[in-house]
Formats: sequence, structure tokens, C-alpha cells
Amino acid sequence: MTWNAATVRASNWTAAPAVPEPSVALMGLLGLGMLLKRRRA
Repeated sequence: MTWNAATVRASNWTAAPAVPEPSVALMGLLGLGMLLKRRRA
């Protein structure tokens, strides 16, 4: 990383993979559980 009075520039950054929010994952798991429960009943 280089520092200048006007700009900050970082080199050699890699893009991180997209990670869903925990609430989205939780809602997906709850929905899947409800579907499985409905099929068994």
C-alpha cells in the first residue's frame, strides 16, 4: 500500500467470493426445513 497526501493506493488485492448475509442463509434453511416437514405430514 502506498500513501500519498492526495490518494491511497493498494496493490495486489484479490476479489473475495460473494458471501450471502447470515439472515438470507437462515431464511433459506428455515424454508427448506418447512418444505421437508410439509412433505412428511
